[in-house]
Amino acid sequence: ATSAAPPWMGVLMLARSECPISFLFRPVASDVAMMAMNKINYNEKLKRLGWILLMQIHDEVILEGPEETAEEAFAEVVQCMQEPWVLGLEKTSVPLLVDGSCVHKTWYEAK
Repeated sequence: ATSAAPPWMGVLMLARSECPISFLFRPVASDVAMMAMNKINYNEKLKRLGWILLMQIHDEVILEGPEETAEEAFAEVVQCMQEPWVLGLEKTSVPLLVDGSCVHKTWYEAK
């Protein structure tokens, strides 16, 4: 008689194989997000355009500002997120791609 693997065995094996990778990348992703947020928060051009960083959720940022400068502010935010490197850190050989929009007037519409 063959014994069947317990139903939870695949889940445990999957979790075990993912953990080292996840633990390796999460702190790096967190650092990159923090550098981008700092660049956005202290960006003089965004301040001059009237935009402020409201919050960050995972790898997303939400800003608020005047509609008439939205396109220009959006381009600046994309630049900050694609090149967040500060304190002399060299940028990666793999580009950081950013996707987003500036056409929504409420958070509900953006989702």
